[in-house]
Amino acid sequence: MNIKKIISILNYLSTKVNYLTKLKAVKLLYFADKEHLIRYGRFITGDFYKKLPYGPIPQQTLILIDDPNYIIFSRNLKNYLDENISFSDSRYRTISSKKKPDLEYISLSEIEILDEIIEKYKNLHPLQLADLSEKEYCFEHSEQLEIISIEKIIHDIPEEQKKELLEVNKEYIEEERILSAIFNI
Repeated sequence: MNIKKIISILNYLSTKVNYLTKLKAVKLLYFADKEHLIRYGRFITGDFYKKLPYGPIPQQTLILIDDPNYIIFSRNLKNYLDENISFSDSRYRTISSKKKPDLEYISLSEIEILDEIIEKYKNLHPLQLADLSEKEYCFEHSEQLEIISIEKIIHDIPEEQKKELLEVNKEYIEEERILSAIFNI
């Protein structure tokens, strides 16, 4: 997972969504990752999703938002974070942009999907987004705290497209299985 990319994406979202809370950000990322996976064969974030309260949650992104010092080990990354976004200490943990998003780390297809997802869901409350994500097959068919498999995320697409996506994402699926085994899930 590219931390600078995640920071850039959060910065991008915070310039497009008024009052971007942690919950709204991770929900928008779930829907954007899923859509980008279906259309272009890969996640935008490269993150792994866990079944947590409020739906599928990108695990490393959540850690970054909750405690940037936990995941950022280099001064370079910490400086990049501090230059680009800030997090409030309020109850809802909001994300704010400090400067224009660095689009070097976000592809055109990713911007396309992010913009579509923002447009589609921008007027929904974060809890409404959580409710929508909790109705997803992958959430309903995973155990609490389980890393959600890519197979479950793409369950509802046509079988031929599903086979192709699974073939293209073999490395990601293997990493997913290793993480699941490590965490005994």
